[in-house]
Amino acid sequence: MIVARMRARRGMRISEQHIDHLNEKGYVLVDDFLTLSELAECQAATARYFPSGLEILATPQRYAHLEKVASFPFACQVLNEVSTHPRLIDFLERVHGTTELRLGESALQAKYGPAVDAGAHDQFLHVDTWGKKSLLYPRDDGPFRQTFMIIYYSDVTADLGPTCVVSKEHTRDLALLTADRHTFRRPEDYPQLYQHEQPILARAGSVLIFSAATLHRGTAVTTPAGVRYAHFITYHAAAATWLQSLAWPSGDRPHPDSAALQRFLETGTARQREMLGFPAPGHPYWNAATLQGVSERYPGMDMTPYAEHLERRAG
Repeated sequence: MIVARMRARRGMRISEQHIDHLNEKGYVLVDDFLTLSELAECQAATARYFPSGLEILATPQRYAHLEKVASFPFACQVLNEVSTHPRLIDFLERVHGTTELRLGESALQAKYGPAVDAGAHDQFLHVDTWGKKSLLYPRDDGPFRQTFMIIYYSDVTADLGPTCVVSKEHTRDLALLTADRHTFRRPEDYPQLYQHEQPILARAGSVLIFSAATLHRGTAVTTPAGVRYAHFITYHAAAATWLQSLAWPSGDRPHPDSAALQRFLETGTARQREMLGFPAPGHPYWNAATLQGVSERYPGMDMTPYAEHLERRAG
């Protein structure tokens, strides 16, 4: 009976109350966003990328060159599906006021305690609004906003690297760039901000959502062999071309012909593909030639939605 009640609470839709909190405070924690089965699949997928702290300590030479970050597209399909989760898309459509959305970044991270990672440290409070994230000053409304999310695949307690956030009520009159043009703020220079910060403690399966102008910082895992697994994702409206997007194919971005990306494109829904810039059913791109060509490039893709729109247009 207890398990049944737990399942009833899991897999939460992001409510209007959550959106109100996000707009007022600049952040919101949605507890138990993932269902128990979704969480279990994500945890199993994460274990394929990253060992536990105890595993590393047992055979350190095996993990001497361990990469602590993995990026979209993932070999484990469930992580791609979570990046374009229907309930996240539903929330984003309401917040951004458009159905034309884009996935900006999707990265899986393992953060280890000091027995494993001696270089682990607390970050300074900062905003993620410059560099690769955006060409412009952030605007946190409608189609101009950039939405940041952290989905937790392990419990986050005070000693397992919680993210700290500062509510917008304490930063409304604060310039996002300091006088010396930094996006971060040191505690000795801004003690009042650090007094107002709140550590986000969360159960596995929960998601922290925050805006581009929200001051926040990562903290170190202090449990010696502890580890925190988290999935960092950003989104924006397609019209906001100045915000970070996945590019095809350039630099270290995933190549469209990679096996992981092809699997995602072939098995995902049309709506999920749109998050990468794939033209929606009914888009002017689609004609008889492109329908045939795309079906040949992605033989496992169900072309029915695109074909049906094309038929209606022709008829």
